[in-house]
Amino acid sequence: MKSLLLIFVISFYLVHTNEGFHFTKKYEVGISDDLPANSNQLFVHCASKDDDLGRRTINHGQSFNWSFHSNFFQSTLYFCHFWWGPHKQRAFVVYDDTWEELHDMNNYVVKSDGFYVNYGNADPLIKIHSWE
Repeated sequence: MKSLLLIFVISFYLVHTNEGFHFTKKYEVGISDDLPANSNQLFVHCASKDDDLGRRTINHGQSFNWSFHSNFFQSTLYFCHFWWGPHKQRAFVVYDDTWEELHDMNNYVVKSDGFYVNYGNADPLIKIHSWE
């Protein structure tokens, strides 16, 4: 009986996912500081339900990257909170398994007017958020 239930669960999962074993695929998120040189430092705190990546300082021209595998239940979600100087901050989701279109690489670039993303080095930057 347990074997039959296991076969049903795996079959259901495979039918309802576009890429078969989605949870074995590796994803990467990168955050790059493209703020003006000699300006305040950028602080970032990123986490998921299971992984707290800690608070990081990213200096001008530097990046912070991490990679991960989606969980079996396709509920992986990472968010980041950004601080720049005494008055600018913003928090948003940087990866979510429920997004309609998933990319192997999500590159976020932080600029003085807001946040941009591209999905590979050759892709153009798309503005997604302004500072609050």
